[in-house]
Amino acid sequence: MRSLPMVLLAASVLPAQDLNQIRDQLRRDVQSTRYSTFIAAFAALTSEAEVSGGRLRVDGDVETALSVLTVPWRREVALHDDWPLLRLEADLGYSTARIDVPDIYGGADPNIATRVTSEYQAFGAFFGAGPTLPAGPLRVTPMLVTGLAYVDNDTDFAGPGAAVTQSLTERILFNWDATYLLYGGALRVELPETSLGDVKLRPLLRYDLRRTEDLDVDDASQGDAGTDQWLVARLELEGPTGLELQQRPLRWLGTLAYKRFFGDAEDVLGFADYFEIGGGLAWDCRELVPGLSQIGLRGAWFVGEDLRGFTIGGLFRF
Repeated sequence: MRSLPMVLLAASVLPAQDLNQIRDQLRRDVQSTRYSTFIAAFAALTSEAEVSGGRLRVDGDVETALSVLTVPWRREVALHDDWPLLRLEADLGYSTARIDVPDIYGGADPNIATRVTSEYQAFGAFFGAGPTLPAGPLRVTPMLVTGLAYVDNDTDFAGPGAAVTQSLTERILFNWDATYLLYGGALRVELPETSLGDVKLRPLLRYDLRRTEDLDVDDASQGDAGTDQWLVARLELEGPTGLELQQRPLRWLGTLAYKRFFGDAEDVLGFADYFEIGGGLAWDCRELVPGLSQIGLRGAWFVGEDLRGFTIGGLFRF
């Protein structure tokens, strides 16, 4: 989170005034940074379209621990014989970010040194829909996406300047909650499935654009609008293990994916892109488990210039 240290250090340059004046000045300083853009980008992580959630560590000016969990639902529906398939998507998401700053004032004055441990949580629910159109050998799906995200911050202070720092920053920079509307669009491009012997390859490209608007905030410093955009390139591999369960095949899975953020999201999150390398096992459970076609386990590593992490969890295909 490269922009956050600028906000955290803002209080150290405030002149001696009464508390309300200092808080007003801090509010203006916070608004002049991209703190609200960080909140928007963080909230958007709850809709991790096409890339798995997991635990991530971002190395930057301030080391940040991120976690993302999404529960996706995908379905293509035939409304009419002469109409294109309608793709429906729904996601429930949860993400956290933890930031530990040894001294908010950067060692400027030992008498007011304050350690700040700040935790963010975001809960999101999203829905998207759009027609799947044939374009030669490709399947192209333009989609509209909308959703809500609730974000809250819980911060602890320690050190000789803890009481003063908390009184300055409370509900402006720290210890607040807010609700946001997210809306935008996505474009999915599915390349034809190919086979190498018994191994199936499914390539996918996806571009997402999200706009975030505040609906209910504790302070104007958490408000304002933000725009986030990202591109995902993904290759899924699937092949036979030669094993069966309940006379149904057990197949191995592989994943190679690349995600790239653009614009302000790149700066405020503290990383521009990362790779996902993963694998797992899937069991064909059609007609045995109502509503599901495959279940299984999968895991992956995330690798980037300023980011590392992993994910492990269940697989459910409807």
